[in-house]
Amino acid sequence: MVRMRHARAFPSRVFLAMLALMALAGCQKTTQGSAVLQVTLDPGQSHVTQIYPTQFWQDAGVTVRAGETYRVSAEGTWSFGLICGVADANGSGNTPLCEGDPGSVPGAGSAALVGKIGETGAPFVVGKVKTLTAPASGVLYMGTNAWDWLPGDNTGFMEVTVRKEAASAAQIVTQPPAPAAKVQPLTPLDEPKAIPASGPRVALVIGNSNYPAAPLANPVNDAALMARTLKTVGFEVIHVADVDQKDMKRALNTFGDRLDALGGDAVGLFYYAGHGIQVNGRNYLIPVDADIQNEKDVDVEGVAMDSVLTAMEYAQNRLNFVVLDACRNNPYKRSFRGSTRGLARMDAPSGTLIAYATGPGDVAQDGAGTNSPYTEALARAIIKSGVTVERMFRMVRNSVMAATANAQVPWEASSLTGGDFYFRP
Repeated sequence: MVRMRHARAFPSRVFLAMLALMALAGCQKTTQGSAVLQVTLDPGQSHVTQIYPTQFWQDAGVTVRAGETYRVSAEGTWSFGLICGVADANGSGNTPLCEGDPGSVPGAGSAALVGKIGETGAPFVVGKVKTLTAPASGVLYMGTNAWDWLPGDNTGFMEVTVRKEAASAAQIVTQPPAPAAKVQPLTPLDEPKAIPASGPRVALVIGNSNYPAAPLANPVNDAALMARTLKTVGFEVIHVADVDQKDMKRALNTFGDRLDALGGDAVGLFYYAGHGIQVNGRNYLIPVDADIQNEKDVDVEGVAMDSVLTAMEYAQNRLNFVVLDACRNNPYKRSFRGSTRGLARMDAPSGTLIAYATGPGDVAQDGAGTNSPYTEALARAIIKSGVTVERMFRMVRNSVMAATANAQVPWEASSLTGGDFYFRP
């Protein structure tokens, strides 16, 4: 049973007042409601998620395996209101009134981060850092050891990183060496070698939802999902949300400089969710502060997709991806003279793949849930092992068509060269 945090002995009048506030607020601590994208980590891989104090046992998005070792680390603070104050993942930092509260997990402070494996697993203390050898296989759940039911409590979050460690010598089972394969000479018809998964990867992820005149429900959620997913497969991620034009351009410059600094072997990825429109055959991404009255304003107020491609071309790296979940309805079409439905087709520079949530000139769905159909399908496909990028986008297209009854058909323009690329080998 979920218990309310207690703060030693309160006078009865204070306690009754608290109960009254609880009744008025109608607060109820929640569990993770919607399905969470699950990952199973390989040695050295990490998964990042955010754990909130308003969710009792939150699905961390990682399935662990019995006997394998994981390093769990948490950064951030969460607040439990005026009574108990702010605490870190160890449960320290809140007021002396509540620091002694033992919570529901023995050995953990009242506001400490705790976890369990599977819905019926035994709870354990996580805190800021824990090396965990999983006693069983199952989904990893996390939460705070205690919480308040008072209005305004339970804010903030912990950013939790779960990293799978390499097996120890005791865990390694020695296998006899496989017989040497016969080496065949290369011929001009042989496929190039696959691009190594260990090369540097960097991504810029932008999600804009909070448009004053035409808000969108899901782009910020979509960008957050994509940022978490890309981190899982080894990308360094620059993630911004609800940004104005200046901050969008600043983030683009930072991304371009970082891609250039990583050298020619780097893989770059640009992802954008939000409003995007075409004018005279050119595509523009729309910042949340854009003041667009007619077509002439778009070039001044928007961010041209040309500038994104230019920043990536300047780095002269081997491989780039551009993903646009930005083909939603044009909110300014009444003041435009011409038809501006969806985005215009762009030619992909050499070594680049441009992916659209739907075909040129068509409109993509924002989604009835917490994510768009396209981004949800893309996130699921990226973490699948052993799938080439071309096949991966075909899987995404099939999933989106099934989810939208063929109303939305994703589309790609590709000039990829060289060998096969895998987001997750």
